[in-house]
Amino acid sequence: MPRPTLDETPLEVLTPRRGFPTISEPPLRLRLDPEPDDAGRRWLHLHGEFDARAVELVCAAVDHVLRSGRDVVVDVGSVEFCDASAARALLACAHQAAAARRTIRVVNARPFQRRLLATLRVEEMVSVEGP
Repeated sequence: MPRPTLDETPLEVLTPRRGFPTISEPPLRLRLDPEPDDAGRRWLHLHGEFDARAVELVCAAVDHVLRSGRDVVVDVGSVEFCDASAARALLACAHQAAAARRTIRVVNARPFQRRLLATLRVEEMVSVEGP
């Protein structure tokens, strides 16, 4: 018997039932340190998956810091997954920072993150440091 396509599947089949596990946690969480560090920079800590679903959130947080006149440090040490959209978002943030005459640094980047950022030439605009 062939499986129904999505268009043919009744809505009640797609709707989670009571007791059915659902994903309740967002793919990326971020925390902005409330106070600047000794150098006057604000730290943005990312946890989870930095992909297309999180781009708007990260860009908004970086924009918030830049509008306060501070440089930004993005800690990606707890990012388990990132893709090209994350790299493009960091590049867009770097352009925003340059326009505001501020800087953005990425710290605690693991080898896979560094390879991605180097391959997409983000390191030309953003300082990227390993753990």
